[in-house]
Amino acid sequence: MRAAVLSLGLPHATSSYQSVTVSVGVAATLPSVAQRPGDLVEAADAALYAAKHRGRNAVVEHGFVQLVDEAGMALAS
Repeated sequence: MRAAVLSLGLPHATSSYQSVTVSVGVAATLPSVAQRPGDLVEAADAALYAAKHRGRNAVVEHGFVQLVDEAGMALAS
């Protein structure tokens, strides 16, 4: 989505990119009784603020869990 908006080349006079950009915050989790639905929304919101803090045209992800296999090795997600 970020790249698609940038590729449109929509003019934005006050942007350092001189075109419209998008900053995105993404959060993911596995369902758990220990978490409230609002926790996921709060995590996405925190990721969005982190993306905005990095500057324009950024994507930041926030994950609650790190997936591991039986040997304790981190799995790619």
